[in-house]
Amino acid sequence: MGISFYSISKEQKDVIKGIAMVFIVLHNFLHWTNAVGENEMNFDSNRIYNLFEFIGGDVTRLFNGLFSYFGFYFLELFIFISGYGLAKYNINSTTPMYKKYIIPRVIKLYALLIFGIIVYFFLFYRAFDMEWFTAFVTSSLLMYNNLSFYRIFMFIGPWWYFSLILQLYILFPLLYKALDRYKEKGFFVLIALSYVLIFLLTSIANKWDVPIYGNFLGHLPEFLLGMGCVMFEGLKFTWKVMIPAMVVFILSNFLEFFFPFSFLSATILMLWFFHAIINMPSNRIMRAFKLLGVISMFMFLINGPLRLYTMPYLARGEPLQVLLGSFIHLTIVIMVSYMLSLLYYKTVEPLTLKLISKL
Repeated sequence: MGISFYSISKEQKDVIKGIAMVFIVLHNFLHWTNAVGENEMNFDSNRIYNLFEFIGGDVTRLFNGLFSYFGFYFLELFIFISGYGLAKYNINSTTPMYKKYIIPRVIKLYALLIFGIIVYFFLFYRAFDMEWFTAFVTSSLLMYNNLSFYRIFMFIGPWWYFSLILQLYILFPLLYKALDRYKEKGFFVLIALSYVLIFLLTSIANKWDVPIYGNFLGHLPEFLLGMGCVMFEGLKFTWKVMIPAMVVFILSNFLEFFFPFSFLSATILMLWFFHAIINMPSNRIMRAFKLLGVISMFMFLINGPLRLYTMPYLARGEPLQVLLGSFIHLTIVIMVSYMLSLLYYKTVEPLTLKLISKL
C-alpha cells in the first residue's frame, strides 16, 4: 500500500508547517544554550558524540540536546511544501508562463522580506550601528546572504532562507517542464543528478567559501520530492522506502559520505510520521497547529531577533529550567507573530495584491 501525499489539503499543509515551526523555534533557542552543535551547513562527526556526551552527563538534558541537534531538519518540510505548492498550483498547465509565474512570487517574497526588515529595525535599532544595519539591508535585498559561510548567519534571523527560496522559485519552471515531460523516470534522474552535482561541487564550493547547503543545490532533492508527490500518484512511501531512509539517516550522522542524503532521508521520515497526524480528526490542538502554520513565516522572521530579549532571562539555570524557558520564548514568539500577521494582512498584503493585479 504505502503512504501517499498526492493530495493533501491546504489545511493539512498548514498543520505540517505549524508543527515544524514549533521545532524550529525551540531549536533556534536551545542550540545557543549548549555546545552540541548540528550538521546543518557542513558535517562534523564529533557533533553526534557531543550529543551523546551532553545527554549522558545528565538525563534532564535529553530534550534540550535532541532539539539542539535535530531541530533544524524541520526546515526541510518548508522546502518540501514549497515544491509541493508550486507544482500543485501549476498542475494543469504544461509549462508555467515564466513572467506570469515569477513576478508575483518575487513581489510577495520581497514584501515579506521588507516587512521583516522594518520590524527588525524598530525592535533593535538601539542595538546596532547604521553601518552594520546598512550592510544587513543591502545583503538581504540583493539576496546574497547565503553566498558565504561568513555571512549566512551573520545577521540573526532567516535572511539567508529568502535567497534560497528565490533560487528555487527561479529554477522551478525548468524542473516542472522536465518532470512533466519525462514523468517518474525524470524525477529519479533529476534527484540522482542533484546528488552527483552535490558530491562533485561541495569541495569547490567550500574552497570558495560558499555553503552548498545554504543554496538551492544542497536542498534540490527535497524540493523535487515535493513536486513529485503532487505530479505522480504512484509515488508512495512504502517500507521499502522507509527502512532505507532510516538507515541512511542514522549513518549520515556518523559518516560524511552519507551526509548529503541526510536532508532527504529526514524529510521522508518526518512526512511518514506527520501523515498520521494530519489525518487526525479536527480538534483544538489541530486547529492550533493550523493557525501556527498560517503565521509560520512571521514566526520564522521574528523568533531569532526576539532571542536578544528573551535569552538573557530564559536561558539560565538547570536544564529543565532552560527547556521551560524555551517554551516561554516560543509562546512570546507566537503572540508577537500573530500580531505582526494581523498588521501584515491588513496593510502590506492588500498593497501587494493590488500591485500584482496591475501586472
